Amino acid sequence: MSKSCGNGVRLGCERLETRENPAGNVMATVLPGGYLYVRGDAADNLVSIQQNAVGDIIIYGVAGTTVNGLSAAYMGTGWLNGVFVVSDAGNDLIKMIGVRVYDIIQTQMGNENDGLALYGVSANRLIASMEGGDDVVAMDGVYVGQYAYVLGGTGYDTVDYRTFAIAAGFYYTDVERQVGGPYGY
Repeated sequence: MSKSCGNGVRLGCERLETRENPAGNVMATVLPGGYLYVRGDAADNLVSIQQNAVGDIIIYGVAGTTVNGLSAAYMGTGWLNGVFVVSDAGNDLIKMIGVRVYDIIQTQMGNENDGLALYGVSANRLIASMEGGDDVVAMDGVYVGQYAYVLGGTGYDTVDYRTFAIAAGFYYTDVERQVGGPYGY
């Protein structure tokens, strides 16, 4: 569209180029059998996987991260059989709040400085593989019916657990610093 100004100059509009989100996009889907699968990309991803009191599961992108191209994604209602999170490169932070899982929560973080925060989460098994980088695993109000593994990897890794109940055992490797401690029931 062009319009002439009083001095004879014609003005015009041009389409701007598309802009990519520097915080990246996380893909999430619920697989058959009730397993939530979340996969990050090479950017710094920050996401919060939350389950509210009525059972709605929503994944929120934080600080510009998108989930399936949106700021948040509704993933369904009810207990899941499992949650699998694979982050990729980048300094990623994955939060799970109020998530209730029948079987397993398993995370595989990338080789950067990553964080995994679990608040009010319950599962039968928990496996957190932190890979490389200086990583932090924080747990508060976590209940595990069988066992939990935290695999630190290379770098300086910290496990910070406040209220953490576990039935069978808590195992960790390559963790340089622990704050708090689990208790059996």
